[in-house]
Amino acid sequence: MNTQFLDFVGNEKSEMMERKLTTILKRLSSIPKFSNSIKEIHSVEFRNSENDYTYGMYTPYYRRISIFVNNIKSLEHAIFVFIHECSHHICNDIKPLDRSYDSEKQNGAFLKEEIRADSLAIALIKKYFSESYNLLEIVKEVKVRIHTMYKLMKNIIRGWKNRDYDYKWTTSTTWKWNITWNTGESSSNGWKAISPTSSSNSRTCTWSSIALAC
Repeated sequence: MNTQFLDFVGNEKSEMMERKLTTILKRLSSIPKFSNSIKEIHSVEFRNSENDYTYGMYTPYYRRISIFVNNIKSLEHAIFVFIHECSHHICNDIKPLDRSYDSEKQNGAFLKEEIRADSLAIALIKKYFSESYNLLEIVKEVKVRIHTMYKLMKNIIRGWKNRDYDYKWTTSTTWKWNITWNTGESSSNGWKAISPTSSSNSRTCTWSSIALAC
């Protein structure tokens, strides 16, 4: 793994985060479906933000993840932010991020990309990290955020279906989806949204926008 960890803060907090996130990155790189993508992350940088609301950033052109140490509330928060930014990277590899993404305006592209990253991050946490780290409360908060973004997104593109990501908008009030880890050679991505089944290799999720996971 050639990813560089660059600490531009240099305090105890940033050093602790670097140690832990190095372990997280190694675990992500061991997942067969995402191994090649994760290994292409060029650098992880620890910096301080000039505002009090930016936790992390992914820069596709440089394949760089930035973690803003001064805004991170806990080690668990740092782990989620890092997995979220890694999810942006994975999704970008599957299909490039929408160029109209604008975090300041929080437009439709912003909502779509954030839902993709949040959804995949939660799926990864539930499958690979839930037994090792206490991320339950953060996941609950993110589920609420996803639900809110999903409702905003529905107002923008109601009834639209994007086949590239195997998701669809639904008027169902149940909003229950299954996520299946597909290890078949024919699958070009990993997590897929499918109709609810009783399949033993599926996980039922009760938040609708998990369907947007890559």
